[in-house]
Amino acid sequence: MTETPENRKIKILAADDNSEVLELLRAIVVMNGYLFEAASDGEEAIAKFDEFQPDLVILDYRMPKVDGASVLHHIRQSGSQVPVIFLSAVDDSSAVNGALDLGANDYVPKPFQPAELVSRMKAQLRSKELASRLSELNSKLSKMADTDEVTGLLNMRAILRLGEHALESARRYNRSMAAVMLDMDDFKKVNDEHGHVFGTYVLTHVAKVLRGLIRRSDLAARYGGDEFLIILTEVTPDGVQVFNERLCGALSQLVVEREGHSAIISISAGTAVLPPDVDMTIEGLIREADSALYKAKTSGKNQCLYTCREGEC
Repeated sequence: MTETPENRKIKILAADDNSEVLELLRAIVVMNGYLFEAASDGEEAIAKFDEFQPDLVILDYRMPKVDGASVLHHIRQSGSQVPVIFLSAVDDSSAVNGALDLGANDYVPKPFQPAELVSRMKAQLRSKELASRLSELNSKLSKMADTDEVTGLLNMRAILRLGEHALESARRYNRSMAAVMLDMDDFKKVNDEHGHVFGTYVLTHVAKVLRGLIRRSDLAARYGGDEFLIILTEVTPDGVQVFNERLCGALSQLVVEREGHSAIISISAGTAVLPPDVDMTIEGLIREADSALYKAKTSGKNQCLYTCREGEC
């Protein structure tokens, strides 16, 4: 069976210099349906943690070569938040507090009752699963907040934020960038003649074409209605010209068909380039591109106009 997040077995790493304790831990872990990996000292525990990537770690506090505190330090330094349970016969509250301060999730004194250890293991695994689900949910919510629900492109708020980051990077590395504003010609006519369901499909189709035109480093958004915005990072004037030609070539007289409906689509676009030595905000760059778009619209539509400064084209 192929391993998936749903069917993969939970992996537990235990480190203890007492072989009898390790065998007891192995029996407990395996009996509860988990995979088990053992280490007889802290040095081995670090190596096996990196290789095994466990879901939970059980550490003896006192071990030869490298102690449990040092193993925990390695785990946290790696960026992992895997649950760690300390086991120790040390009857010292300062040791307990020290382990928790280092980032341990729980502390079980020796000798321990197997049932109690299992309960604590399961509690930590539940917490880990909950944290993982919350992280996944937050990631999805974040993506939803940045994504236009119709086209799957970025929304206006997201591209302004990411465009500002791209602008900072362009200045840092002395690069040019460009903004391309484009608007679908006579889109209202498409909605009027074919209905909004088909009109929505046309928007998604155009978005798909745009995704195929840009590089991974570029940004594309639905700016509102039937307007789209593209941010081209690290470009030259020649590169912008080439992109404009590809853009107009792909979206001039584009035939879109679905369920008996058919429409011929064209776009008007305006492009502005921001050299690294010009001080301008991302909003200012977009305004320049929007001005070029307006000229394209008022001078016949179905064209891509490139606004550039003297000596840049």
